[in-house]
Amino acid sequence: MTKTIFEIRETIEGLKKERDRLIERGKKLSLFSAFDREYKETVRPEYDYDEYQEKIEIINKRIRNLTKEAVSYLVNTKVAECGDMTILEALLYVDELGEKEERLYAMSTHQEMERKNNPYRPEYEYINYDKSRVEEEYKKTKAELERIKMCVDFYIFELSSNYET
Repeated sequence: MTKTIFEIRETIEGLKKERDRLIERGKKLSLFSAFDREYKETVRPEYDYDEYQEKIEIINKRIRNLTKEAVSYLVNTKVAECGDMTILEALLYVDELGEKEERLYAMSTHQEMERKNNPYRPEYEYINYDKSRVEEEYKKTKAELERIKMCVDFYIFELSSNYET
């Protein structure tokens, strides 16, 4: 049976609490106090270092496996609002669109003719593209970037709000 991301989260939180209790109990049992003339063996608590470490490692391994399952869920779950992409694909697309937006912005803000800083003679740099087409592409890219960012933000908001309940 496949668990939801929320069930995985709850399980991980329970395991972390169990691990923290084990660690605290181990701390308390690993040290003890006795008076100088008191026979230490009568007040020594039972404590097996190896047993505690093994139990903690078993819990840590379960947490790692559940975390891997949760990441797999996030990577493979489709987010329909983002155009049937997984959340990972959407995040990668946001990065790609961000770079494209920066390039197009630089091209759209360049003057048709700009004087270069050459102290010996006047030299000009000219654009070699259709500026109106670049500006149109910039607007489309910016709108698509905002749409995908909103989908990702909404998806993350939904996840986080469901975690709180």
